[in-house]
Amino acid sequence: MNFCYLNEYVRFLSKPLALAVLSTVIFVFVINPSNAIFKAAEVAISIYVQMVFLAWIFFSAFLLVRADEEWKKTDEAVRKKNFEQFKIEAPKKIPVSAVMVYLVIVFLAATSFYLFHFEYALLGAIILFGITFIVCLTTFVIFDLDDPTKGLINVENIPKDWIEKVKRQ
Repeated sequence: MNFCYLNEYVRFLSKPLALAVLSTVIFVFVINPSNAIFKAAEVAISIYVQMVFLAWIFFSAFLLVRADEEWKKTDEAVRKKNFEQFKIEAPKKIPVSAVMVYLVIVFLAATSFYLFHFEYALLGAIILFGITFIVCLTTFVIFDLDDPTKGLINVENIPKDWIEKVKRQ
C-alpha cells in the first residue's frame, strides 16, 4: 500500500465507521431501552430482517458487479489509450432510480436490528456496529467504484484533457 494514500483510506473508512458508531449509540441509548415489547414478535422480526438482508445482498451484488465492470472498461480504455471508448464508458453511472431504491434498502438493512431487544446492551452494540459498518462500507465502495475518474478507487493515469473533454460533452 502506498502510504501517501493512507490519509485517503482513513478518510474513506471513517464515514462508515462514524455511521456505525452513531447507529450503535442511537440503538443502545434510545431504541433498545424501549423495544422490549417487540420480544413477543421475534419470529416475525427475524423473517423481516432476513428478507431485508436478502434484498440488500442481491442488490449490492448486482450493483457491485455492474460498477466493477464499468470501472474495468474505463481502465481498459485508458490502458489502450482509446479516447473513444473512454468517453463512452467513463460517464456511465448507476441510474438515480436504482440509487434511490438501494439507499432505502441500505437504510432498512442498517436499522432492521433495531427491532430486536437485547438484554445485554453490549451484545446489541457489537451486532449493530458490525452490521451498520458492513452495510455502509459496501455502499461507499459501490458508489466510489461507480465513478472511475474520481474517488479512492479510481482509474489511474487518465489524461487530464480526456476528463475535461468528457465533462464538456
